[in-house]
Amino acid sequence: MQTIEQTRSALQHLPAPALQTESLPLLQAVGRIAAEPVLAAFDMPAFDNSAMDGFAIAFHADTSNTEFHLIGTVFAGDAQSMHLQPGQAARVFTGARLPENTSAVVMQEQCEWTDSTLQIQQLPTVGQHVRRTGSELQKGSTILQRGQIISPLHTGLLASLGHAELMVFRKLRVAVLSSGNELCEPGQPLSAGKIYDANRPQLLALLQSCGIEAIDAGIVCDDPAKIEARLKASLAQADVLITSGGASVGEADWMREVIAGLGQLHQWKVAIKPGKPFGFGTALGKPVLMLPGNPVSALVTLWMIAMPWLRTCSGAACADMPQRRVQLADAVSNHDQRPHLMRATLTCTEQGWQTTILPQQGSGALSSLAQADCLVEVPAQTSYAAGDKALAWLLPQPGMSMF
Repeated sequence: MQTIEQTRSALQHLPAPALQTESLPLLQAVGRIAAEPVLAAFDMPAFDNSAMDGFAIAFHADTSNTEFHLIGTVFAGDAQSMHLQPGQAARVFTGARLPENTSAVVMQEQCEWTDSTLQIQQLPTVGQHVRRTGSELQKGSTILQRGQIISPLHTGLLASLGHAELMVFRKLRVAVLSSGNELCEPGQPLSAGKIYDANRPQLLALLQSCGIEAIDAGIVCDDPAKIEARLKASLAQADVLITSGGASVGEADWMREVIAGLGQLHQWKVAIKPGKPFGFGTALGKPVLMLPGNPVSALVTLWMIAMPWLRTCSGAACADMPQRRVQLADAVSNHDQRPHLMRATLTCTEQGWQTTILPQQGSGALSSLAQADCLVEVPAQTSYAAGDKALAWLLPQPGMSMF
C-alpha cells in the first residue's frame, strides 16, 4: 500500500489544467486567488498627516517655550499647503495634511487656545502623533503575492491604494459523478434496495467551500455504455472529473475500465483508514480522480489526498492542509496496519486545544462526520493515553477559509 504522502506526490505528475485569469471588482475578488503580485502604487500615507485632532506646532528656538502663535486651521481633505515658522501652530484634524516644518502634533485635550494663541501643557517629542509619508508602506511594496488568497482583511488596504479591480485565477471547474445502481436522488421516492446518494452533495459542498466551481454530473448506473457517455459529457464542461464508487474490485465496478479505455488509470491502495481504494489518471486528456463509494471514505480521500493537488491546480501558492497538535481527552488505540484518521471534536481549554474522539468511526457513519471538527491521526499499531498529544487535520467549518 502507498502512504498518503506518496499518493499526494504521485498526483503532482497528473497534467494540471491550464490556469486562466479574469479581472474582478475588488469585493467580488474576496476569497479568490491573486493571479499576479499587487504592489503599492504610492507611499502610504501619501503625505504627512495628523494622527488625531489637535495642533501642529513648530518648536521655538527656545524649546522650553510652550506658547505658540496660531496662524490657521487645516481640515482633512484640504489641499492647500501651509508652512510653520518656529513658534507657530495650526489647528489640525485627524487625517489632515500637516503644514510644512511641523515638529509634532499636540492633542487638543492638552491645550488651551484663543483665536491667535496656543498654550500647551508640555512639549511633545519630535514626531509625536505625526504619520510620516511612507511610514506604513513605501511605493512598490508588495501587498499581495501571486497565489495568495484575497482576504476580507485585504480590502481596506487595497481600496486605500486605489485598487478597484484585481486579476485573479479563474475558479477550477471540477465535475462530481456518482455511480451505482443502488443510488437514488434525495427528494425522490426510495424503493426497496435503494439508498440516497450522499457522496455527491457532500463532495460538491466541500469543493465549493474551497473556492472551486463544483459541477454536478449526477448519478450514472453500472452500465459501461452509459458510464462512457456520462464521462464524456462531464469532461467536456470540467477541468477535472471526480467519481465516487466503482474504485474497488467488484464485478459491477465498471468505472475504472471505462476510464482506462478513455485514457490511463492508476489503481492504488492507500494506507489510510477510512479510504483505502483510490484511483487517478486521465480520460480524454483531462485529470480524473476515483474515490471510494463509502461516504466517509470518499470525503476523507478527497480532503486528505486530492485537495492539496486541487489547490495547486487552482493557483494557490500554498497547498499545506490546516492542522494543529491537540491533546487527547481519552485513550485511543489503532490496531490496524493503516493510520486511522478518526473523527473528533475540538474544545479550547486552559491547557490548549483538546480533542474528543467520536464513537461512530465506520466508513459509512455520516452522523459522526457531521459532528466532527477534525480528523485525529492515530498511526498504525499505536495507542495513545488520555492527555497525549496527537496530530489533528482540521475539517472545513462555516466561515473558515480552507484556501
